[in-house]
Amino acid sequence: MKTLEFIERAITEQNIVDGRCFVCGGEQSSGAGEHVMPKWLLTRLSLWSSMITLLNGTTLPYSQLKVPCCERCNNGFLSRIERDAQAIFAAGELKDANDVLVLGRWLAKILVGLLTKETKLYFDRRDRSKGFIVDAKFLDNFHLCHMILQTARKPTTFSCLHSDYPFSLYWYAVEDTEDDDFDFITDVVGNAVAIRIGRLGVVFVADGGLQMEAGAKGPHGLSGSKVSLRALRELILQIFYKSQLRDATHFYVNSETPEAINIEQVRVSPFTGMIPGTAMTQIFRPWDSEEMAAILSGMLDEAGNFSPPSRT
Repeated sequence: MKTLEFIERAITEQNIVDGRCFVCGGEQSSGAGEHVMPKWLLTRLSLWSSMITLLNGTTLPYSQLKVPCCERCNNGFLSRIERDAQAIFAAGELKDANDVLVLGRWLAKILVGLLTKETKLYFDRRDRSKGFIVDAKFLDNFHLCHMILQTARKPTTFSCLHSDYPFSLYWYAVEDTEDDDFDFITDVVGNAVAIRIGRLGVVFVADGGLQMEAGAKGPHGLSGSKVSLRALRELILQIFYKSQLRDATHFYVNSETPEAINIEQVRVSPFTGMIPGTAMTQIFRPWDSEEMAAILSGMLDEAGNFSPPSRT
């Protein structure tokens, strides 16, 4: 099968319900599956027994955050993604465009993996009639994450309208923190995820790169700069809020040969249409500072920490 066919098979509702491989839709291996948060990270930061907060407010140990995966995917291209991501966090910085692509793929994997796990967990374990935390059909909204992730299978050429790749990604060097510190937070509505491992914080948005249109270095032009921990968390929430304001998507013309993939963005397709009273396409709904402040106050405590600390 071609890579683009793997994507379509992986997000098929029945394959997700049946517990097939979360990245190719094939039969899962007889092993434990893929750790959504990789073993190297759980070991480095001693996170095996730490808890992640799920979408329904319940918690789950990171050690149990595993999803069905076939041996070929687990030991093949996913293993390469993990190895390359680990090297970047060990270095504490992104050095070039390839590092951006590596972490984009890695964070797309984490977001898809986490949501796949939540299709298997009951929203209310005392009342199973309420179904699962995430409906399997919902993963179809993360087709772009799958595409970004699976371009690691073979050489890929990207032709994008706003940036090098079809996503927005920003990174920050965090000053007042320790090597074993950790933050993790997702915004499912905005298809976004952020992680801080030690002194490196990274924010990823599967938006086709639309936020990059407003500036390649993100809010206040700070991507790649040194920031305080509190500033990082506020930047994350600003990026997340912007992701929820997105009012457009992209039309793609993708192709594949046995040797390579070509991902091409042809145009922006707005949801709403034109900005009222103008001839301009509305890509983002208007920024509302009061709404943003309310979100920030609800997600950061007085000390500037995420509340709850590991939130999705």
